[in-house]
Amino acid sequence: MIRTSILITTAGIVLVFTLANTASVTAHFLIWSMTLPLAIIIGVTLLTGYLIGILHITPSLFKKYVDARTSKRDITTINEERDVLARRIVALEKQLHTANSHTQTKE
Repeated sequence: MIRTSILITTAGIVLVFTLANTASVTAHFLIWSMTLPLAIIIGVTLLTGYLIGILHITPSLFKKYVDARTSKRDITTINEERDVLARRIVALEKQLHTANSHTQTKE
C-alpha cells in the first residue's frame, strides 16, 4: 500500500516536471551537441547517476551476499557438529550409568 502510494506520487511529480520543462535546450558534450527538451536531458542525467550509483554499490552487495552464504554454511556445520557431540554425550552418559551400576552391584 505504501509502496503504491510512493510510486503514484513519484509518477505524478515526474509528469508535472516533464510538462513544466518542455523548452528545448542545447547540451554540449565533448564533440557532440544535442538539442532536446530540458526534461529529457535532466532525466538522462538522473538515470546516468542512478546507474553509476548501482555500479558503485554492487561489489559491496555481492560481498555481503557471499559472506551471508558462508555464514549460513558455517552455522549449518556447527549445528551438525553440536548434534554429533550431543549424541556422543548421551552415549557416554549411558556408559557411565552402566559402569556405575556394575560397580554398585559388585559392592
